[in-house]
Amino acid sequence: MVQVTDDELGQGIAAAGLPDFIVKMLVSADANIRAGNFDVVTSDFETLTGQKPQTLGDFFEAHKAALAG
Repeated sequence: MVQVTDDELGQGIAAAGLPDFIVKMLVSADANIRAGNFDVVTSDFETLTGQKPQTLGDFFEAHKAALAG
């Protein structure tokens, strides 16, 4: 992991050719993640799908063959 400032992140994303509105959105999302603003757990997934959510690790394990190519 490499720590970068919001400005450095934005410059890197912009250098990859993404439009300015996407750069701003991604930098904002990254800042909100760091601040814990997206650390919310709800029952929405189960309500919408009727299935319990699974961890990312469980998903990877269950789909290992497909993900390996």
